Amino acid sequence: MAGLIGSGCQTYVDNNRAAAGAWNRGDVHGTADQYSTRARKAGKRDAVIWRLEEGSALRAAGRFSDSNRAFSQAEQLIDEYEYRAKVSLSGEAAALLSNQAQLPYEGRVYDKVMLNCYRGLNFLQLGDDQGARVEFNRVLRRQEDAVALKRKRIERQETAIADEKTGNSRGRSLTEDGRVTSRIDSVYRFLDKYKAQAPYVNPYAVYLRGLYFATRAKDNSDLETARHAMTQALAMSGENPFVKADLDRIEQQFTGQQAETMIYVLFETGRAPRREQKQIDIPLYFVGDGNVPYVGIALPVLVSQFNYVSSLNVVAGGKTVQSRRLADMEAIISREFADELPTITAKTLLSSASKAAVAYAVNRAARKKDNEFGLLALVATSIYQAAVNVADTRTWTTLPKEVQLCSLSMPADRKIKLSGAGLNSEIVIQPGKTVLLYVKSISPQAPLLVTQTTLN
Repeated sequence: MAGLIGSGCQTYVDNNRAAAGAWNRGDVHGTADQYSTRARKAGKRDAVIWRLEEGSALRAAGRFSDSNRAFSQAEQLIDEYEYRAKVSLSGEAAALLSNQAQLPYEGRVYDKVMLNCYRGLNFLQLGDDQGARVEFNRVLRRQEDAVALKRKRIERQETAIADEKTGNSRGRSLTEDGRVTSRIDSVYRFLDKYKAQAPYVNPYAVYLRGLYFATRAKDNSDLETARHAMTQALAMSGENPFVKADLDRIEQQFTGQQAETMIYVLFETGRAPRREQKQIDIPLYFVGDGNVPYVGIALPVLVSQFNYVSSLNVVAGGKTVQSRRLADMEAIISREFADELPTITAKTLLSSASKAAVAYAVNRAARKKDNEFGLLALVATSIYQAAVNVADTRTWTTLPKEVQLCSLSMPADRKIKLSGAGLNSEIVIQPGKTVLLYVKSISPQAPLLVTQTTLN
């Protein structure tokens, strides 16, 4: 019991608080150092999430090789979990007596897709064309496998839940109790708008793949890959006019027309929603007499980050263009959260019932032996249940809220100006026919982070 309390009482939000504060201020170097320290010290249970945070912070700090090493370490573990035959029974048992945060973080679909996107961008920045090609092809595999792998994981967890319900009558009654489920439903009504969206699609990933093969095309096969990806990205992004213009340029390449000299601006803005916990008290009728004074559950909820730059203006050659949304990362994350939720709530309720059953047995036995010993046991089990009543709030917090896009012809003086929400930055574009300008804004209070990559 003492061991479970010691390992279960802190949430990811608590452990991430200092680094998240530094990130919000735009201190990317300090954030990267904190995440690197966390990642080195992390056990296998939390290694993936800390490596993902480390990788994106190092990327923002311009340490592209170090970023790729962190992402590679995360991907190695993710692949291990992805192809694992079955869940760890000992881990599931410990989680039933503690909380779901005690299980390994295996990586979500959007984690895997963004990991390969960022590795591809890192390789482009490092001038490694072959490495970038490999990563953008992996993005395709991640997207194609997403639905099947997600279904497999959910089915695996549903089987484990069904088996647990068979031998846990209190847990079964709790998961089927309308008074309990209605309380839970009221917490998550905001997710309804995400349930109708296409599953697990990420227009950012698809667009990057299309842009890479369009600008680095070696033959018509590469151009066909670019055309297919850009057609998908156009449908996914709500007919973004800049994506439509890219598709038109690809069609022109098929006819042998010379590609126009362009600047592509990718704008990552804001912060992805974080997970916090919501505590809900459970009625005590299902455990019998007064041997259990308290039963509660803690569930994760998504919290939106509204402090962000809503768009970016790009001025070049006397012309101004405004970025348009390419990918709503918050919607992508929320959709996957909504799909996870039935499993999360069922496992949490079963865990609550298991802990209540343990507390009931301990308190009843102690009270039969001695009243004072019974009172001590009652206090101890109450502390235990409150201490381990913790939600799994692990999530990749250094992802953006939105990804936006704009493109424009290269000005003769190769100078542009970026502005938005009081932020201003003048840029001289490096040599190259086609240049990708990657702009990141963490918050309006943080400086713009800008890097350039020559595409051809």
